[in-house]
Amino acid sequence: MDSSARLTAYTIRYVLSPREYRKLVARLNTNVTRILPAPEKIDASAVRSGDGVQSIVRSQSRLFAASYGLLGLINAFILKRRGLNIPALRIATSLTAISGIYKVLYRVLTLLLQRTGILPRHGLSAKTTGSSTKSRVDSSPSPGTTDDPESTCSDAGYLDNSYKITKLLVRAGYFTKRTLKKTKHLPPLLPALLSGLVAGSAFALFPESAQGYAAIYLSTRTLEFVYNYLDDMGYLEFKPRILKSWAIFPFAFSQLFYTFIFHPDACPNIFRRIMLRLSDGYIPTKPTGYPIDRPWPNPDQVVDGIATIARARYPKFVSPILFPNLDTTVPGLESAEPVLSLAHPAMSTLTGALSHPTQPSEFRTYTELVLSKYSSIYKYVFGAYVVLGLLKWRAHSKASSKTSEKNKLSSTDKASKKAAPSLPGILLSSVANTARTTTFIVMTAASSWYGIGLSQQVLNNKFIPVLRFRIIGFLAGLWAFADQVNGRARYMFAVRLALRSQWNVLSKDRRYAPLLKNGAAALFALSFAVLMAIFDLSPKSIPGPSLRKTLNWIKTNQYTDVTAEKEKDI
Repeated sequence: MDSSARLTAYTIRYVLSPREYRKLVARLNTNVTRILPAPEKIDASAVRSGDGVQSIVRSQSRLFAASYGLLGLINAFILKRRGLNIPALRIATSLTAISGIYKVLYRVLTLLLQRTGILPRHGLSAKTTGSSTKSRVDSSPSPGTTDDPESTCSDAGYLDNSYKITKLLVRAGYFTKRTLKKTKHLPPLLPALLSGLVAGSAFALFPESAQGYAAIYLSTRTLEFVYNYLDDMGYLEFKPRILKSWAIFPFAFSQLFYTFIFHPDACPNIFRRIMLRLSDGYIPTKPTGYPIDRPWPNPDQVVDGIATIARARYPKFVSPILFPNLDTTVPGLESAEPVLSLAHPAMSTLTGALSHPTQPSEFRTYTELVLSKYSSIYKYVFGAYVVLGLLKWRAHSKASSKTSEKNKLSSTDKASKKAAPSLPGILLSSVANTARTTTFIVMTAASSWYGIGLSQQVLNNKFIPVLRFRIIGFLAGLWAFADQVNGRARYMFAVRLALRSQWNVLSKDRRYAPLLKNGAAALFALSFAVLMAIFDLSPKSIPGPSLRKTLNWIKTNQYTDVTAEKEKDI
């Protein structure tokens, strides 16, 4: 093969894998294939120089094209009508940089630690990458990539190409050899941790408006996986059985309720909408026959009025009806004066006069809210549970039939398989789950509103006037105990919202704003490093085969499930 043919074959491998090129040539016309290199030359080029670098370039370029194209379509056909726009270029560049940098650094650092003797010289084996060499050869490519899994393009070629770089770094790593050998788990995790930190810094290219929530989402998911690992290893055996995922919701709701009252601009919109929809009886509506030209406070002004009353240490309510000649206007509550002027004279608190002016009883307002909302929420939650149950039943039935046909199970094996739930069973479970979830939703919201007035009856008005809202939110959030069966996803979502709200509150403070300017990128990089280290250490601690395949593709460029391969090997 002459130099020009070698250069052509070498260049083609940056676009197509040997297998893809072979399929393309087989489909083309003979007149076209005459001017193209033979597939054997492409295979020979891959065997001679390895395909590690070319494989990474192919996968990352396709990832960039796929993500940029998908986001561009979303902008053109969905968001353009709403006047919105996604910075597709920045998102695609950030994702591609994170994945590509991690792949390169992970392999280079692995080779470096092997050369210095910190890691055993077994290449990227199962202990290092989480998958065997055979699995990497027989694995399928990731979505958007069609790299050749049957070619001789192994990681060994890439490691050989990286030898010149790592040879210069070998001596620099010898001084850490003795120190790292004293620890058991740190040396194998060093490539993942260091690569994750460096690659995660490319998250700074992500749009700043979405950095905060994306970093918080990844950090909370990583903490879930760390918890799973500690639980799998038996480190959490001392934990009481009653403490499950529901136990984190009171803390999250405490933060969200406090932000909802005192920092509405930092409160997530979804939580604000839910609280206002579950506030019948506590957000006064305009009375029938009220003059149109006279102002009436909106829900935001009512909530802001409650915050003003709390900051003023709960001044006494003086009824304008009983004392029409007195100036009963409270400073800061001018917008709420139309409501206070119509409040029942028997009101004992100013917050009660503002939130439920026609009903002097706090407890009756609370019970009316529970009774009115329970039935309306119940029917929607019941419909959702029935639909989810039917979808699971359908998926289970299809999976069972495919497994039976593929494996030709005997009657004994079929009986041992978990049977799909019946339709009556789905309805019964939906009724029970709906009762628990509805109780949790309604009682949490109602208890938080009721706690505002109850706290003024139990506590002195000057005692923690603002901090008590955190306590009210925490106590109201304890209703999550009633829905501890199927609520983990929503509880973790509440935690993310709470962290996001606290992030927004700190961002408004001049003392913390400079620290949080690049805090999202730093949090993302740290979370990404820990996530990849957990994936190296214990892939089974990360639930979901799709997620494990994605992480394995980021790590080894192979879209395979490591845990499934290990089970086959066993």
